[in-house]
Amino acid sequence: MRVALLFGLAACGRLDFAEHVDAAPDSARDAPADMMVALAHDEDGDGIPDSMDPCPHIAGDATDTDGDGVGDACDVNPNTPSEHWILFSTMQAGDTAFDNITDFTQEADSIRATASTQPQITMLLNRFRIDVGWDIHSTIGTGQHQIAFGGDAMQGGTYYFVELDDDSNGSFRDAGLVAFNSATGYVQLDQMDCGLLHAGLGSTRLDIGASHSFVTGWPGQTYSDTVATPAYAGSRVIHFAFNGLDVSIRYLAIISSG
Repeated sequence: MRVALLFGLAACGRLDFAEHVDAAPDSARDAPADMMVALAHDEDGDGIPDSMDPCPHIAGDATDTDGDGVGDACDVNPNTPSEHWILFSTMQAGDTAFDNITDFTQEADSIRATASTQPQITMLLNRFRIDVGWDIHSTIGTGQHQIAFGGDAMQGGTYYFVELDDDSNGSFRDAGLVAFNSATGYVQLDQMDCGLLHAGLGSTRLDIGASHSFVTGWPGQTYSDTVATPAYAGSRVIHFAFNGLDVSIRYLAIISSG
């Protein structure tokens, strides 16, 4: 299958915050049509329930300058009403976003993988932002350790993804953007030495479109860049890879641009 191709081949050399405590979850649901959230859940712990917070994963005020429903702190264009929420997943039971979570264990406010897994979300999108909050508990084994994701048109074209990746023996360590297609294989478009992946709370953001921008890493250890991606042709599915890690996924946010 396509996921095995894109991320399984990576085994050949590609393949901290203060303690985070969310407000007590509530099983009741009261969500706008384009945003699934628990009524009383407060992902970022800022006192504003997710259902009322225009940036539920970023603590701070609720400023939304352009009034498009996406707060300034997570809006790609905070002065232009061009964004809208597609999905906010709290990773509580029943709100886990991925098409299939059989490789994960459900925790109170996250889902946890203790073996390599490549989930996906089937969704037609063009330009959009993905934010993923994660907590690496430990690395597993001496092979590849990786957090990666990106949007794929699944039409044999070029696929772009952001990654944090190491092979633990020091021969490959990467925070950056990678392009893949069947003709050229993997091509590093941007690469920074992130050192070995390590325990800690962190996050990865990827803005997808004619250029891809990313910010990834741990507090005090982040990596970012913007790379032109002219071959990008929209997304039919979002692929994720969590390889060689004991990791919890804390939230997933998707915001459409235009």
